[in-house]
Amino acid sequence: MVFGGCRCRCVCRSQGAHGNARRTACSYTESESRTCLKTGFAYETTTSAPNSDNEAVIGASWTRGLVVQPLATGVTFIALLLSLSQHILVMLLASIAAALAGALHLISFFIQIALFARVKDKMNDLDIGASTKPAPGFWLVFVSLILCFLAACTVCFGRRRDQAHARTANAVSTGTLPADTEKSGGFFSRFRK
Repeated sequence: MVFGGCRCRCVCRSQGAHGNARRTACSYTESESRTCLKTGFAYETTTSAPNSDNEAVIGASWTRGLVVQPLATGVTFIALLLSLSQHILVMLLASIAAALAGALHLISFFIQIALFARVKDKMNDLDIGASTKPAPGFWLVFVSLILCFLAACTVCFGRRRDQAHARTANAVSTGTLPADTEKSGGFFSRFRK
């Protein structure tokens, strides 16, 4: 891939099934064609200017944490499936799964911020005038973490509302409504004298 006149070559290292290290790589030509070997979840990428010996290397330790994002997405999907149930225990598990997914999205967002800062710093070291900007996926992770935390809270709020409606319906059916409930003037009436 070409970044502001740079040619990017990715060199990946991952552990094989028997503990032996295997080296994989991707290379990009000026016409945007790509040649890749099998990659692992952590990779090293090297970017260099076309007419310079300067290279920007992002090590495998910086990209290893990106594996958290697919895990967070999987937990979010599990929370979605659990939320389709009407059973109270499963709804509680859905709330816990949504909170866990939100926490994983938050960790993933911090990892992406750190990686973005590292890439921006390394690209500035090349002195080629390239600009580094976050892509839409960066902001989608931010939105997904907010939505996961909101989903975790809505189960709790919905449960409280259902319990209040059940108490009122039970009191109406038995004819034992408290006197102050019948004259209720709404939410703000409790602040008036």
